[in-house]
Amino acid sequence: MLVKKKINNNFAICLDSNGQEIIAYGKGIGFGKMPYQLEDLSLVERTFYDIDNHMVLLANQIPEKTFEVATKIVDIANLYLNNSFSSNLIFSLADHITFAIDRLNKGIFIANPLGKDINFLYEKELQVGRIALNIVENELGVRLPDKEVTNIAIHFIEAEVYSSNTAEFQSKEQVITEIMDLLEKEMEISIDKNDATYIRFVTHLEYLLKRSPSKVEASSKNMQLFEQSKAEFTEAYQGAMLISDYIYANLKWLPNEEELLYLIIHINRLCSKADCHL
Repeated sequence: MLVKKKINNNFAICLDSNGQEIIAYGKGIGFGKMPYQLEDLSLVERTFYDIDNHMVLLANQIPEKTFEVATKIVDIANLYLNNSFSSNLIFSLADHITFAIDRLNKGIFIANPLGKDINFLYEKELQVGRIALNIVENELGVRLPDKEVTNIAIHFIEAEVYSSNTAEFQSKEQVITEIMDLLEKEMEISIDKNDATYIRFVTHLEYLLKRSPSKVEASSKNMQLFEQSKAEFTEAYQGAMLISDYIYANLKWLPNEEELLYLIIHINRLCSKADCHL
């Protein structure tokens, strides 16, 4: 196997025996001068095919143990949901778990407005979410809030939907492109499409655009956090309202306060990387 480019110490872009580009995972395979021929293939613990470029960037920021946990969860989900999920899901789920632990450590708790709908429609995916929380606790020593059951379930629901409806996925990609162009123009910023902050924001927009208009009212805790964020992060709030106006004009529904809160949080992270002006 030809190791072409280092991602980090344990991830590298490689060519398999058929000349196909893959991502390989194994302890220490990212060491050494690139490129090099890896003779001992037993060092490769796992290979990943057809990985999106933005997922490669996430690999550099995911703790090794968290990546192993996400891999175990997706392997279980493949069996439990009778599916064969894309390897991209491992990377996005590992990033989500990393982010969820970070939020927990900072004392940030946000209820998911889709929770009630999912409880009625996706029991199997929710069970995967429950299993995932137990695995995270056993392997990483962190008990994530119960709301993360829904958040993790959404990853698998979205993966199932996108694998069965490519046209719908492509349509949402166009909407996301237009939203990002709008933010760059109106907020006078240049968004780094290779940055993990952007990738997380795009992932959230995909979830937001997938659902039908929410009729779930914001919880009192989330409403309080929304009002605080609205006052503290004024430019991020205005950016969220730009997105809300776009969605209403093009999709004929409005995000509720909880969904706006998520948008504010993500846009504020974008603004921390660039100087926003609104």
